[in-house]
Amino acid sequence: MIEVDPYLSYSFRPFRIGFCCENPSAADIYEMASLNCTLWGGTYNPIIDVSNIDEARMLVRQYGCDLLYAFHASSQAVTGFVSSFPELSWMDFKQALYDTDDDVNVPVFFDLMSCCMNFIRMPDAVNTLRVPPEHPAFPFLALAFGTLPTPSSRLPIDYVALMAQSAHPVVDLVGEALPEPSVLVLSELVRRGIRHLPIRRETGVVVGDTADPVTLRSYWNLRAAGFRATLFDPSKPEAFVPWVKAELERIQAVGGASDYQLWLTSDLSEVPTALRDTLSSLNGSLVLSTTQKAFSPTLSSYLSRIHGLDSRTALPHVRVSGSRPLFQFIPDMPKRRWRSSIAGHFMLELRSSTHTDQPRSLSFRLPYMPDANQLFARTVGILSKDQVRTQIDGFGIISDQSQRTVGVRGGFGDELVSNMFGAIEIEAALSDAGRYTDRLVRHMGGLQKCRAFKIPGVRELIHETAGNGAITAPYATQRIRGAVAGQAADLDRFDDLVLRAGQRRPLTGAMVWDYLLRKRVFLPGSELKCEECSLTFWVSIDDLRSTVTCTYCGAGLVTGPLLKSNLDWKYRRSPLFSVDESLRGSVSVLLTLLQIHACLFSHVVAWTTSMDLVFSDGTRCETDFAVATANTLEPSCLVIGECKTNSEFNQNDITNLVRVRNHFHDAEVDVYIVFAKLAKFTDAELKLIRDQPPEARSKIVLFDAEALESEEPFRATKVMILDMARLARASAAHFAY
Repeated sequence: MIEVDPYLSYSFRPFRIGFCCENPSAADIYEMASLNCTLWGGTYNPIIDVSNIDEARMLVRQYGCDLLYAFHASSQAVTGFVSSFPELSWMDFKQALYDTDDDVNVPVFFDLMSCCMNFIRMPDAVNTLRVPPEHPAFPFLALAFGTLPTPSSRLPIDYVALMAQSAHPVVDLVGEALPEPSVLVLSELVRRGIRHLPIRRETGVVVGDTADPVTLRSYWNLRAAGFRATLFDPSKPEAFVPWVKAELERIQAVGGASDYQLWLTSDLSEVPTALRDTLSSLNGSLVLSTTQKAFSPTLSSYLSRIHGLDSRTALPHVRVSGSRPLFQFIPDMPKRRWRSSIAGHFMLELRSSTHTDQPRSLSFRLPYMPDANQLFARTVGILSKDQVRTQIDGFGIISDQSQRTVGVRGGFGDELVSNMFGAIEIEAALSDAGRYTDRLVRHMGGLQKCRAFKIPGVRELIHETAGNGAITAPYATQRIRGAVAGQAADLDRFDDLVLRAGQRRPLTGAMVWDYLLRKRVFLPGSELKCEECSLTFWVSIDDLRSTVTCTYCGAGLVTGPLLKSNLDWKYRRSPLFSVDESLRGSVSVLLTLLQIHACLFSHVVAWTTSMDLVFSDGTRCETDFAVATANTLEPSCLVIGECKTNSEFNQNDITNLVRVRNHFHDAEVDVYIVFAKLAKFTDAELKLIRDQPPEARSKIVLFDAEALESEEPFRATKVMILDMARLARASAAHFAY
C-alpha cells in the first residue's frame, strides 16, 4: 500500500540567478545591479567572480543558485564555469535575459513589470525612485535602493518608459533624504512576495573604497544573503554619513539589532572616526560590535535560500497509472503582464507532508542535492529533466504564467536515496536483506510500530522460537518481562513505551504479547498427536478443522478426539519471522532506523533499508540503511551505517563506509556514519573509532543496545538532539571518542 498526503502546498518564487563575470569593473557591478533590479528577486542574486574558482563554486552552492548567467559571455573562463554546472542548465535559457516573440522583446523571467501588476497595492507610492550617477552617494544608493538599466544588447527593454506607461514615472533623488511623499524603491519592490531563510539579524556597515569593485561586489553579495548592511567610503565621509545614519535609524525603528558589525576591507586598520562618531550618536544605546578585516564575499557560512511567501493548498486529482499515482492540479497563477508563453518564467515550489514512517510513502520533499536535479526529475515524473531544482522543503519546477496544469508523481525513499548515490556515480539498489527488512516494516505497519523490538524479552522470545518452536501465552508473557530463570524484570525499564494509541500505563507483559499477536508476529494454533505415527505436529488456527492431515505421515485424522478437554493454544512465529538469518540482522537495522527517525523526525526526507553499492570501478560494498535529511539552516545529510547483533565491527567496515562518504565530498551533502549493535562495544571497536581523524570522528555516531532501546538516547550528555551534528556530539560525549 502506498502512503501519501492527498494535499499539496505550492507557492511561487523567483529564480536565484548567479551573475558570472571575470574581474568585473565598478561599471560592471553597477550594470549587473541594474539588470537585477528588473528581475523579481534580483537583489538576492549573487555576483560571482570566476577568477577565483574555489570561491565562485562556493558561492553557487551557498546561494542555492537555480541558473547561472554569463554576464561576460565572451570570457572562456566564464562560459566554462557556467557549463561546469549541467545540473543548473535549462534548455530554454539561451544565456539571455530577454527573448523575441513576433519581433517584440520580452523578458525571459518574471520581471519588474510583473511585480508592479501583482504586488503593488494601495496605498503604495506612485513615483519610482531613480538614483542619478552624479549623486555623491551613488555607489551605496545604486546598490541599496536600485536603479534601472539603460537599454542595451544585454537587455534592450526600456524599463524607464514602461514604468512611466504604467503610471509609475521615475523621479531623481536629490539631496540627502528620500523625497516626500514616499516613492517606490526598486530593490524593495522586487523583493516582495519572497521570504529569505535564514532570517538575518546581523546589521552593520561595510567600510571600504567604493572605487574598488571588490568592495562593491562584497557589499552586493552581503545584501543578497539577507544581511541588512550599509556602505561607507572613508574617503568621502560627508557624502556617506547622512545615509548610513538614516539607514541604521530606519533598521532600528523596525526592530533591528542594537549593535552593529563593521566589515573592513583589508587595507583599513581601524574604524574611521566619522563613522565611529555616527554610530555612537544613534540614541546613545547602540554598541559597536566586532570588526572583520579582509572582508570576503563568502562571509556567511550559512546557506542562503529564498522561498515564496504566499503558500497555497491544492487538492490534486489523483490518477493511478503505472506503479504510482499521478497528482494533477490547476495552480492559481500570478497575473500575466506579458502575453507571450516564452516570457515571465519563475519557480513553482511544491511541498507536502511526508509519511516517512512508511517504506512505501511518496515524498514531495527532495534532499537538497543540486547534482541530482536531473535524476530527481525523472523520479518525480517531470519529463523535462532540466526543469527541477531541489530545495530544502520540497522542490521547484520551472514554470510560466501560461501553464494550466501541474502533474507530479513523487518519489519513494529508496528511489530518492538511489538518485543521491547515482549523482556521484555509485550504483545503489536494495539488497535481498534490504527487501526483507522493508517487508518486515510494512508488515508491522511502519517504523514506529516496530517499537516492541526495543524490549529484550521480545527479541529473546523470537530467538527462542527458531526452528518452528511453539510456546504458550503464559510463558511468552513471563519471557517478555524477563522473569525466566531468575532474571530481573527487564520490562520495568519500558513502563513509558507506547506501542499503540489508547494504551494504558505501565506497560505489562500481557499488553506486549497482545500487541505481538495483533501484528501477527506470532500465530495461534494447537499441537496434536497423530494416531498413526505417534508424532506431535502443530496446526495453525486457520487450518484447524474437523479433519486434519498429519504433517509427518500424511494420515487423515478426525480432530475431535485429539483435542484436550481444555484446549492448550500453542504459538509459533509467522512465516515472515521464521527466516532466522535475515531476521537477526533486520532487528538491529529496524531499531537503528527507528532511533534516527525519532531523533530527526521533521528533518527526515527519505529512508531505505540495506542497499548494495557498486562504485564506478566495479568494487562493491553495502550500507545496512540510508537516511536522507533536510534542514533549513544546514546542508542536507545522508546517514549510512553498519548494524550488527553481537559480532564486532572491523577496519574493513569503517574503510568501506568512509570511502562512500568521501565520494560525496563535492556534492554539498554531509554524510554521517552510524555503527549500531545490540550489545556493548568492545575496547577494540572503540579504539578503531578513536583512531580516525578528528574531522571523520565528528561525523560518526555509535548506538549500542542501551542507546537503541532508550526513548531518549544519550540523555546523560544533556545535548538537545535536533540534527545529526548534535546527535554525533552526544554520541562522542557518551562513548568518549
